[in-house]
Amino acid sequence: MLTNNLRLRTKILSALLLGSLCISGTGLAQNVVINTDADYTAATMNILTSYDGNIVPIGAVTGNTVTIGTVGNGDVPLIGTASTLKMVAGGVNVTDSNVENNTVTINSGKMKTVVGGVAMDLSPLGTSPGAVNNNSVNINGGTITADSANDFAVYGGAIQVATDAESVTGNKVTVNAGTITGWVVGGGSNGTGSVKGNSVTINGGTIVGSRVVGGSSAKGAEESNSVTVNGGNITADVIGARTGGGQTATKNKVILAGGTITGSVNGAEIIDTGTATANEVTIAHTTVNGRVNGGTAYDGSATNNIVTLNSGSVSGNVYGGSSNGAYDASNNTVNFNGGYVAGDIIGGYTASGGNPINNTINIKATLQGTDRLAGGYTTPQGYVTTGNTLNVYSLNNQVKQLGGFQNINFYLPAEAKDGSTALTITGSDVTDLTKTTVKAGVAGGSDLAIGDTVNLLVEPAGGSGTTINTTG
Repeated sequence: MLTNNLRLRTKILSALLLGSLCISGTGLAQNVVINTDADYTAATMNILTSYDGNIVPIGAVTGNTVTIGTVGNGDVPLIGTASTLKMVAGGVNVTDSNVENNTVTINSGKMKTVVGGVAMDLSPLGTSPGAVNNNSVNINGGTITADSANDFAVYGGAIQVATDAESVTGNKVTVNAGTITGWVVGGGSNGTGSVKGNSVTINGGTIVGSRVVGGSSAKGAEESNSVTVNGGNITADVIGARTGGGQTATKNKVILAGGTITGSVNGAEIIDTGTATANEVTIAHTTVNGRVNGGTAYDGSATNNIVTLNSGSVSGNVYGGSSNGAYDASNNTVNFNGGYVAGDIIGGYTASGGNPINNTINIKATLQGTDRLAGGYTTPQGYVTTGNTLNVYSLNNQVKQLGGFQNINFYLPAEAKDGSTALTITGSDVTDLTKTTVKAGVAGGSDLAIGDTVNLLVEPAGGSGTTINTTG
């Protein structure tokens, strides 16, 4: 999963084994500053700051600071050559030491990969890498171009060793400007250790890649990782945490407060077996050209995940939680407080006849233009009502299809008046509420009088033609 720097690893190991480098993880921390092409050329001639054209502080794996370029200076300096770009790293372990508290700042320049700290496979030396914690990457400009959009371009901290059980914790990536092609990851591991508390914050710039991920792991537990987007233009999936191997991803978050995303958004993603639980996605002032999922598992359960839409727009479906296997998608919640959803809103979705039960959708602002509103849905069977609840707090809502709810509760707001309508079904499919209990209440301060009528649920066009009224 973290393969970008395997060639660099091999070259460093070769140099160590040949005795051409003297490297110790306990040496003095370095402050490396490269502002111009001439600075880069000088750095490549210094065995303490570079190897094979890559900027890698040698001598310590903690507390290094690397600064490349000056803000506004475009693609200067060039790290590598026009045909062969090179890497910038804050710390690379070559002993069993932890890689910690390194900082890389990119103000301008052009390069292949940027990493705050990385632990590599040192088995030929008889050692194993340590943990990777609290490293930082700050991108304020420049161009970072990985070999392809599916390769890693930027990560705060990473472990590349499949057998490593050490943790990847508290690493950060902040992007304020610049252009990045490739993955952007807060903290990642190919090993079995936990990936916890890593983050990516996007305030601006352009990212074109496969994914932006807070925490990524092949087979380690994921907890409390996050991606925050305040601006910028992202053409990639945005994921709070991503893991597999039977592990759990929990308490991970995606917070969208601005910008445009062309791709899917997931609070957490289980890539094979495992469980996505208690993850969150919150959206405001953001355009999402894709689907949104609180938590999703390809071969496992998705439970207790939350999606909250306060404003902005989503062109695809919104799922509280989903499973692509015959598992549970249960106790998930979707809160609609404003904005626009063009696709479906589904509390819990499963494939292969799983159990999308006990999910909740709360509609607290006027919802219009949405295709389907479903508490539980599975393929190929269709709607599942068991334990699923729809709470409607607003008026003049319109959806094309409605189903999969055991309970529908209308909390009529104070502005409700005689003749008001809470929810209209605009599609032509028949709405089946035979397994649904519908209840209604009126907020304090309402001007409704005895004899006034409020339409709770209306289906005027081609369906069952059912209108449910309440009189109070």
